Amino acid sequence: MGNVFAKQSWAPEAPKKVMLEQAQAQQVAQQAGAPAGPPALPFQFLGRFTDDGQTAYFLQIDGQNVVARPGEKVNDSYLLDSVSGNTMNFVYLPLNQKQTLVVGDTN
Repeated sequence: MGNVFAKQSWAPEAPKKVMLEQAQAQQVAQQAGAPAGPPALPFQFLGRFTDDGQTAYFLQIDGQNVVARPGEKVNDSYLLDSVSGNTMNFVYLPLNQKQTLVVGDTN
C-alpha cells in the first residue's frame, strides 16, 4: 500500500531532461552574447486623420500624443516607414530593424 498522504496532482510532471536542455540552451545563448532584438514598440495607436490625401497617424508614447506621417521620425529611436492596410511599419533606428504595429480597423 502506498503513502495516502503523498502529494498528488492531476498535472503531468514535466520531463526533467527537456527542462535541463532548455536551461542549457538559454545559458549558451546568453554566454554567446546573442544580439538582443529591438525593444517592444512603445506606441499606442489612437487614430488617423486624412486631409487633402495626406494621412496623419495619432500615436501615444509615454503619455504624450504624437502625430506621425510615413517617412517621418517618430522619436529619436523610431521612423514610421510605411502604412499598409491595418499595419504600421516602423524602423528601430539603433539596430536598423523593422517592426510592425497591427492597428486593427482604422475606420
